[in-house]
Amino acid sequence: MDPSTSRAGRYVQQTDPFSENFDAEYALENIEISPRSDDLDFTSVELYEQFLMEQEPDTTQGILELDKEEAERIFDKERRVKGRKRREQALAEVVRKGNELKKAEAIAKGESAEIKREKKKNKDVNTKMEAMEGPLARLREYRNRQRKVMVVLRSDSGVNRVMTAQILAFDKHWNLVLRNVHETYLPAKRLGKVQSLRGQMPCAVRYDQVSGGGWRYAVEESKRHVLERRQNLLFVMGDSVVLVSNPNCPTMKVAGK
Repeated sequence: MDPSTSRAGRYVQQTDPFSENFDAEYALENIEISPRSDDLDFTSVELYEQFLMEQEPDTTQGILELDKEEAERIFDKERRVKGRKRREQALAEVVRKGNELKKAEAIAKGESAEIKREKKKNKDVNTKMEAMEGPLARLREYRNRQRKVMVVLRSDSGVNRVMTAQILAFDKHWNLVLRNVHETYLPAKRLGKVQSLRGQMPCAVRYDQVSGGGWRYAVEESKRHVLERRQNLLFVMGDSVVLVSNPNCPTMKVAGK
């Protein structure tokens, strides 16, 4: 049996000042100290230390070595901190002298002595798209020129929305922020009439029925109402984007359910 796991073993380890498991609070609460006739009374810590050095030289030497190790660790840490601060101060001094030299050169040339600092560009979704190539580069061209584009969207059952709009922003997942949006929508049969009724849907998702003509993007005839709406701004999830193209391209035919 491991003595450290027994009750007596734990008691010895927790009350022994030189044990790794020493617990000062436990020792104070559990060690019973009875007065002895040979107890010595020291009026100061210095007198006790002197007595300890005379009577227990080995114990005293162990304590001194522990104190020395701790002092060396503290000294080494302070030395590293001071060295780092000195390097930081030296670097700051180099920068300061460099700025003074630039000011002096500017004054000699008759220019403003104020040092112009280059402003850090704030990266947004548009600046991140500047380096994109391929189809995303074409989206960037549409955005930069603010040309109207045709955006074809799908639902679970097939293509059901076609928009003409200008691209304000986009990302690599084809999420789009559009403006000046004209949307035509072929809803499911059970939703067509409801979404065109003014009293049934909120203004943000309310459509008007297209007067005349059916869903021109389908190959088969459909008796469903084709709806439309206009929005100043609209966010489109990239998951639903099928095609982004020039609206002057030939009209495609899309089979729908």
